[in-house]
Amino acid sequence: FDRHPAAFWHGTRVRAVAESLPFAEGAFDAATVGFALRNMADLTAAFLELRRVVRPGGRIALLEFGRPAHPLLALGQLRAPEALEPALRLARDEKELVRLRAVIALGRIRDPKALPVLLDALDDPLWTVRTAAQEALVEMGPASLEAALKAFPTAPAPARAQLPLVLAGLKDRRALGLAAEAWKDVPPA
Repeated sequence: FDRHPAAFWHGTRVRAVAESLPFAEGAFDAATVGFALRNMADLTAAFLELRRVVRPGGRIALLEFGRPAHPLLALGQLRAPEALEPALRLARDEKELVRLRAVIALGRIRDPKALPVLLDALDDPLWTVRTAAQEALVEMGPASLEAALKAFPTAPAPARAQLPLVLAGLKDRRALGLAAEAWKDVPPA
């Protein structure tokens, strides 16, 4: 970095304390923090400063290691049964990223109680949530086969279009036959 600074940095370096940044309000479209949160004296003040210097609608990205204490952030790492209820609730949240993280967590938890929520997620407006739900159902194995078969006739058209992919992903002889049959009934997109 120091040998060829122009190749990596096209701005002015500023040394500052995260809790008191020397920039105008809304000065940046985005801000990143990498492996530095553990060095900040007051996380709340640092987060407030990040919010202040990033324009409304801008992005803040944090890269850190360790297990987060916040339940939403921890969902992506937990497989434990205690994450099931929060994940079931958050899978129906209005925020897309919250729904996505919850569906991914449900796939990791692999509890049959998650099947109805995952089947509903096949009809989510966000394609990443639909894809995560497909993957979660495949990970759940044979339990999802029975749930998918029961849901298929009454599922909304977009979810019916996703179910054959789940069935095919199960790599079960019965499921593959059902997937082939199911595709016959799926209207063209």
